[in-house]
Amino acid sequence: MLRSLLTAATICALSACATAPSNTPDDVSMGPRATQLTGYFATNPLDGKAILGPPPPPDSAHGKADRALYDETRALEGTARWKTAIQDNDLWGGGAIKRFSCALGVDINATQTPAAWRMLHRMELDVRTIGTPAKDAYACVR
Repeated sequence: MLRSLLTAATICALSACATAPSNTPDDVSMGPRATQLTGYFATNPLDGKAILGPPPPPDSAHGKADRALYDETRALEGTARWKTAIQDNDLWGGGAIKRFSCALGVDINATQTPAAWRMLHRMELDVRTIGTPAKDAYACVR
């Protein structure tokens, strides 16, 4: 129950911070930039493939709903919302950091808040360490 409330509060706070996208290129590169940072995990402690499980079969109700949502979001391509979503998905390029900054009321950056900035980037490396093998294994093509 507490987790659900915290998740809902976080989503509300971050969505309240959604703004028009800044002038960034449309081809924002996803993924970590060259860094000397490492994640907190020395090795991959979790089996992302087991945690995430396979994608739903395309002909199942869940698979059809997933495809419908995917197709619906493609209609947003080229819009301001599309560009904001690209930025929100890129922690390293600053889009997600801006949302966290707004929600916290503090500008998170390497100079003013180096510990928070470093922590978010290290966690992002760990998320990729756990999630990428599952994505590669299932290779769900849309």
